[in-house]
Amino acid sequence: MRILEDLDSLAREMYFRRRALYSQPHERVLVKLADFPNVAHAFFEQMQAELKTHDFTHAFDFVNKTRAEIYKDIDEVYRVMLSADGSTVAEIVHIRSNGRQRMLEDDCGPGTNLRVVALITEFADGGWLETNNSTRRPSFQFPQIEAVRWPGKSIAQILELHNQAIRKSGRSFVTFRGADEILTSYRRSDDTIAAFRRSTGYILPQEIESTFGCIWHPWAVRRFIEAIARVQMEEAKTRDVE
Repeated sequence: MRILEDLDSLAREMYFRRRALYSQPHERVLVKLADFPNVAHAFFEQMQAELKTHDFTHAFDFVNKTRAEIYKDIDEVYRVMLSADGSTVAEIVHIRSNGRQRMLEDDCGPGTNLRVVALITEFADGGWLETNNSTRRPSFQFPQIEAVRWPGKSIAQILELHNQAIRKSGRSFVTFRGADEILTSYRRSDDTIAAFRRSTGYILPQEIESTFGCIWHPWAVRRFIEAIARVQMEEAKTRDVE
C-alpha cells in the first residue's frame, strides 16, 4: 500500500536525520541577528529589553550550524544573555519551519513557529535546570536536564520561578564569565543529550505520539512507530555485524 510505503520512507528519513544530529559535535556559529530577516526581530528586542531590567547583559547571538545543515527548512536563531551574577543564561529563541519541513518537523512539532525565552543554570555537581515559557509540552525529560515549562508567564515571573528552584535545590551552580564558558556548557549539555539519544535509538515512541497524535489517525501513528522500530532494529543489526 502506498501509505505504508510513505510511512516507511518518512521513518527512515526521520531516523537518519536524528542520528546525524546526535552522532557528531554541534558547531555553534556566532552571527548577527540582522542577517536573518525571517525571524521575529521585534520579539528579540522586546525580550532583551525586559531581561535588561533584571540586570541581564547581551552575550552573543548564534545558530547551531550542525542542526541547520540537517534541518534545512528551519530558521532557528538564539540570542544569549547572562545574569549579573553569572548563574543564569537566558536564551531568546525563534524557531520557524517552512516548506515541506512544516509537516515533518519531529522535535518541535509540525508547523513550527515557536518563540520562547528559556533560563538555564548548570549545577556544579552536574546537570541543568531550565525554566521556560514555551507553549509546547515536552514528551519526556532528558537525563540530568530538568526542564520546567510555564506557558504564558512573563520574564519577571519565570525568573522568579527559576531562582526559587535554584534556592530550593540547595545546589551550587557554575558561574559563567563570558561567551567561551557558556559555549563550553552547551557542549557538556550536547554530550549528555547525545549519549541518551544513542542509547534509546534516537527516537522514542512517545515523541511520535506527541508530535503526530493530534494530526494523524491513531492507526497511522501506530504504524509509524512500528516503521521507526524496524529501522532501529535494522541499524542495530548492522552495527552488531560491524
